[in-house]
Amino acid sequence: MFWAKVFTVQGETVVAVCDRELLGKHFGGFRVSKEFYGEKLVDEEDVIKLMARATVLNVVGEKAIEVAKKAGFISNANVVKVNGIPHAQFVRV
Repeated sequence: MFWAKVFTVQGETVVAVCDRELLGKHFGGFRVSKEFYGEKLVDEEDVIKLMARATVLNVVGEKAIEVAKKAGFISNANVVKVNGIPHAQFVRV
């Protein structure tokens, strides 16, 4: 299960996804906040559907990153570690 939130910013569909266990955690200056990531819990099938809607995708956590890679939204080259936590962004142009 993953936490996911979909919202619109300046006409863009932003989808934020994180591993379930990361919500609310702080990693140094990096915070996986409920306000940004925590709208609803979704399974892998539903999170892929949400990712497909994104014009901007923000993904945090080992499991969420693996799903985004498997579904073809990101590659290893897009993944960085922020205080040890994998993070990736995708922008559809």
